[in-house]
Amino acid sequence: MVWEHAGSLATGEHSEYEVRNGGKEPVTVADEKYWVCHGYYVPYYPIGPEMDEDEQEISRHKLAIDLTKRFFRNAELGINVRFSYKEVLALRKRYASADKESEERRALGALLVGAIVNRIERLSHAILQEKQLESVLEDYPHDDADTLRTHVKSSFIESSLEQETDAPNYRQQLSDLQHTLMIDDTLVGAVRRRDRARDRDAILPEMISELIKPVSYSLRMTSRGRALKIGEAMEAMDEANHALQQLVEASCDAIDIPAELAQLIEAFTMSAKRRAGIKTDDADGYVDAEVAYKAAENAVHEIIHPIIQEARSTQMAHVLDVYRIIRRGVALIDDMAEIRNPRNQMAFLEGEERETLISSVSQLQIDTEECIAYYK
Repeated sequence: MVWEHAGSLATGEHSEYEVRNGGKEPVTVADEKYWVCHGYYVPYYPIGPEMDEDEQEISRHKLAIDLTKRFFRNAELGINVRFSYKEVLALRKRYASADKESEERRALGALLVGAIVNRIERLSHAILQEKQLESVLEDYPHDDADTLRTHVKSSFIESSLEQETDAPNYRQQLSDLQHTLMIDDTLVGAVRRRDRARDRDAILPEMISELIKPVSYSLRMTSRGRALKIGEAMEAMDEANHALQQLVEASCDAIDIPAELAQLIEAFTMSAKRRAGIKTDDADGYVDAEVAYKAAENAVHEIIHPIIQEARSTQMAHVLDVYRIIRRGVALIDDMAEIRNPRNQMAFLEGEERETLISSVSQLQIDTEECIAYYK
């Protein structure tokens, strides 16, 4: 795939397929499929197209297990607690009856989230074990298979979940637990970061949202969620580019700004948006996008770097201020171009890097407006 339209604005009837407004199907442009996210074309990579339902379920629960571990690596110590299903329900009642403004309720909420996430991980393990057992027993005669199934389930799988013979089946429990996490907006907010600081960037709720998708929906939903994040980054790139274009236009009469700079920043932004949507292992599209991106990036830096050096040496503060903002904007766009395969992989998967970048764009816009006001 070449993905020539990755990062471009969706046009015509394609705007009706916006994922965040309920669009469920990718669109086709020049024989290539795209999601439409935040108004942009994001490459559509099908998830497990050759998988049957059992294989898809196995993949979903493997992903859920991985995401639970990631959550506990970032949440406060002491909330990864192993409770039975009955104990989780009892804790849920205690949390609901506690004073909403009390520290006790916050502590109970954090404990409840930890218990639920811990149980989701164990339920996913149990479902995987059940799937593996069924696969092995396919080779046994019918009567022997039934005997073995009963024995193994009672001695191995059930024991992993405290012999809760009166509890709902694994999938019903998962449905109940994920509903608990979704229905109360304040519940996950009770959890602190691992350093006990408040989660002011709402990283943990985003991680919980990502965790719930595999166990309650499908890998397709997870794929759409990732595409939405990339689309959001593309939107932020355009916002950064717009701010830089305004700055260049407002200051070009007062200071010496090369005529081609605005056009080069525009080309750099377009190449960055395209690169952001393409996987590194998609050789044809990625190599093409990477070459165009690096060429555009180098062209911008070849102009602004010498001017910054000269402004420093001649102490031209007003020129230096403008070009520092331009350089910062270019660096932000550069970081967002890495949004699918960022330099800090763990940070992106947990939402932190993306949130930081997008909030940085807002600050860039504020600084740009202040600088423009100086030249009016």
